Parts: sequence; C-alpha cells; structure tokens
Amino acid sequence: MKRWTFLFTALVLTLSAESQGKFITVNKQQYQQGDTLSISCNLADYKKDSIHFATLYLFIENIDTKQLWRYRYPMINGESKASLVIDSSISDGRYRLNFLASKQFFSIRGNTGTEGKLGLDYAMVTQSKQTISNKLTTDVNGNFSIKGLLYQDTSYFIFSAPGAKNDINIHIRTPLDSLFVSDNSISQIIEIGKVQSVMPLTIENEKNYEIEVDKFIITNTTLPDVLVTASKKKKVDMFNAQFSSGVFNNPNARIFDGLEDDHIAQSPGIFQFLQGRVAGLLITPRNGGYIFQWRGTSNFRGGSNVDVYVDEIKINNVGDFILNPSEVAMIKVYPPPAYLTAGGQNGAIAIYTKRGEFEEYGPGKNRFKVLGYTPAETTWKVNK
Repeated sequence: MKRWTFLFTALVLTLSAESQGKFITVNKQQYQQGDTLSISCNLADYKKDSIHFATLYLFIENIDTKQLWRYRYPMINGESKASLVIDSSISDGRYRLNFLASKQFFSIRGNTGTEGKLGLDYAMVTQSKQTISNKLTTDVNGNFSIKGLLYQDTSYFIFSAPGAKNDINIHIRTPLDSLFVSDNSISQIIEIGKVQSVMPLTIENEKNYEIEVDKFIITNTTLPDVLVTASKKKKVDMFNAQFSSGVFNNPNARIFDGLEDDHIAQSPGIFQFLQGRVAGLLITPRNGGYIFQWRGTSNFRGGSNVDVYVDEIKINNVGDFILNPSEVAMIKVYPPPAYLTAGGQNGAIAIYTKRGEFEEYGPGKNRFKVLGYTPAETTWKVNK
C-alpha cells in the first residue's frame, strides 16, 4: 500500500500576548448538544497586505479526556466563516478551541523519482463526482506542483505519464498537512452541557499553555486496507466479492481478470485491451479521449452511451491517462441498461484498482485520496 510522502516538521506554538489579538469571534461560550458553534475570522493585516488566499485551522481538544478534532477552512482576503453543529456524541465538558492562521493555501507538490522533464496527465475527481483533467510538466529533477485548488472534503487524484519509457512511482505531499507554519494563533475555552466547574472560561488560567500542533497532524494517511479471508476461489472472485457494492453486483457484467491474468497489464492501454473483446462494444479514439458506443441502442447522437467508472466513481473526459493497465485488478463490462446511476439506460465499464492484500500483485499506484478543506457547515461529532 503506497503511503503519502510527507515532509513533517513538529511545531509547538506558545501563545503570547501579541498572538492573542481577537481575530476570532465565536457566538457564545456555553453550549448544549444540538447547538451551533459559529466562528468568524477577520485578519485585517492579511487584507491590508494583499494576502488574498490563506488557511484557518481549528484544533479542538477535550481538556479532560484529551480527545482531538481537526478542521481547516479557506480564508479569502483575511476573512473566513464556519459553523459546527454539536452532535449528541460530544460529551459534556470543557473544550479548548485552538485557532491558527497560515498564509499558505492548498496545493499539491510531488516528485516522479525520475530525472529530466516529463509530461504528466492527471485527473481530479471530487466528492460530487465531477472530473477535472489537466496536464503538467515536471522540472529536470522530477518535481511538480498543482496550485489554485479549492475543494471540500476529499478528492481523488490519478496521475500517469503517457509515453514514459519506464513505470513511474509518484510521491506527493500537501504543505498544509506536512510542513506547518503559523502566523497568528489564539485559544478559547468553551463548555458543553453540564460542567461541574467554577473556573472562568479564559485561557489566561493557563499562562504556559502550548498548542502542540504535531499531535493534530495526520502523517500516514493511506487508502483503506481491506483484509481478505482465505478461500479456494479465484483471486478475481474474491476481489469482486470484497469490492463490488450495491448495483455494481449486477450479474450480467462480463469480468476481466487483472490479478492472475497478465493480458490487461501487458496492454498499451485499458481501452485498447477491451477493443474487440466485448460483443457490441465499440471504442473509438477521439481528440485525445474515447467515444464508447454499444451497438443496437439509439439513445445517443454520435456520443458515448457507455459510462466509465474507476473504483465505482464515475469518470468524465476519459483518456488513457486514467490508469496504468498494471494497476488494474478487475474490469467489469455491463450491457445497457446497466442501471448503475439514476436513469441507468447506458452500458458501463467499471475499472477496479488493486488494493489491500491484492496490491502485492502489481506495482505502486499513482493515485491518491487527498484531504481538502472542511465544509463551511458541518457536524462536530465523535468519529467511530
């Protein structure tokens, strides 16, 4: 399982009087479960200095149990607003809200492990299933960066190097996760529910309090592992049982094995492999991508009437960059109507990538789930 490569620097911030300027306001200090914690950030100096894009972190700590939560929000011209609905799973008690502002904005930096400039294709798939594809070129040391990204929750990034002589093994890092630099900080204490305390709700009671940022930073995020129990079934059948969910279990699908059969891995591209192998499926290259058509259906006008999915996420603007054939564990092809999405009259191609115990059968994947910003309105709850 490939892990993200992070360059991490632990940083401990001591709250000085200068850092405690009231650039943060919250709507109140005492809450009940079900209430909304509203946060407003206003850093006038950022706007004055034309720092148009920055990041606000909120690290929450239960003072008694030491439970931790982390959130981050984009700041535009020094301003940011957010709301946290306090879930019933949040226990009564005193909580420290640690706010830190950084002049950094979200970006992805990476390296291919190769020398010389190299052209890369990448696709970004958002939580709303929108697909954005683009190209970039590394420097002579294999470094690259993607800037100007703003999205909520997580997105799925897929990299490939068309025409590369050898397989590449990309490592990425996001500076917001891996190299923390704070320019302003402030802490506040709030109470939730019934609290047996007469102490004032002020950080002044803890003159020597330090925000230990390193305990809030995630340094080993990976794609999920899945354990597979022993079985005499074929590996592709075991994989299918583990990773095909819901409507993707349609028994009419034709399955191609990428685990014990090397025909997919040895193909120049996934869609070249499928050409001529499925009766009724026509795959036509067009403008750097493909048109997918199923004979005998008339619900398209020269375009595709076959949808493409990677790990059950629908992909638009499909091209060869989508995956290296050696990363494929299984391909399922569904005749129309596949009914994989609302309406569902199209046919479908579902591509599944190697993961968990099955990853030993292929090289490292150049695909990542990358954490973005916290939604402006979300629920604060205990993660199970």
